[in-house]
Amino acid sequence: MFNEFNLTKLPPYGKLFVSLFCVLILFVVLWMSILGLMEARIIGAPTYDEEEAFEEYDAQADLETIALDDEAVTTPDWSDSGEQKQIESEDIPEYEEYAEEQFSEDEYALTFWEKFEENIEWSMGHLSTQTLLFFALGLLFIMTTYSAGVKKFFLWLLALLMILHTLGITGIDFCWPAQLLTWVGGPMLLIVLFIMDLMILVNLRQKA
Repeated sequence: MFNEFNLTKLPPYGKLFVSLFCVLILFVVLWMSILGLMEARIIGAPTYDEEEAFEEYDAQADLETIALDDEAVTTPDWSDSGEQKQIESEDIPEYEEYAEEQFSEDEYALTFWEKFEENIEWSMGHLSTQTLLFFALGLLFIMTTYSAGVKKFFLWLLALLMILHTLGITGIDFCWPAQLLTWVGGPMLLIVLFIMDLMILVNLRQKA
């Protein structure tokens, strides 16, 4: 009996429900595509590179400018009788060394296992969401009037891309094959979702 039922036999309100669901899926695919492009820095505002900005900053020229100003003095050290000291040109190397010592990248860098644990949590979130999406969209796709071969092909392809994309996320930032799986499998996954969604919408318009 299940084989005899398909989306074309749904009542009008049933077709409306499926249509709205597919439209929502299209919005999800579009939004995920925009986020992916922003993450890849293809669209969006340019990111602020702190290291590059620090390299471009000419500290010596800035300090020399201050030193030339007769009124430029350091903040008084009240523990030393409050005597104000003027910045001299020979003090510049000392200030530059102090500025470089204030920030250490190693101090804030994540270890391998900390990064791996962070990636695992991220991939689990993706897997949970994509599994629900696979079930809902796949169930509707099964109820279309397309051939069994077409249905099997898209369902297997969708499941495989979801698994590869999730596995790829676990190795981001320290494994280039995983990086490749993430940035290649992700767009392909969105394309397959988009195609399946359109196929469901087209099938809904056919008469029983």
